[in-house]
Amino acid sequence: MSTAIVHNRPPRYNRTMTSEQTQHHIGRLSRSRRWLLVLTVVLALIQLGAVYRALRLPDDLVSHVSLVMPLEIVMGIGWAAVFVWAAYHLLRHQAGALRKTTWALVAFGLYSFVRLVIFARADYDRQRLPFLFILIIFVLLILIGYWYYQARFNTSDPSDN
Repeated sequence: MSTAIVHNRPPRYNRTMTSEQTQHHIGRLSRSRRWLLVLTVVLALIQLGAVYRALRLPDDLVSHVSLVMPLEIVMGIGWAAVFVWAAYHLLRHQAGALRKTTWALVAFGLYSFVRLVIFARADYDRQRLPFLFILIIFVLLILIGYWYYQARFNTSDPSDN
């Protein structure tokens, strides 16, 4: 007698899901995955909006902006691609998607902080740097504690290992 392990996961390569199947699939996501999915999609849209804004910036204004526009466009497209990739993997319940997505969010936070440190000219921007640094450290400590708790007590979803 064969004992097959049946996983209650959607098929990974079914590219022709109906809207009803998609709704059922999204409904099966855990609360943390659902919030991360929404966050990654929103961040991807924000990054694409930043790319659009950088492309539409008038030439006379480009000289007054401290950002390097080609770099801004490339990084915006890159981060949008990272967030779309993360959303896709979260939606498909792929292994390690939750961990990879949270690391992508941490990397984006650090990128945003470094970008602000390099390109901030206004006093207002400079004054909020310590707060952003403390916030990033706080989020990193929460993530490390959460991952330690999962590893110690094995409470994680098997698809996240």
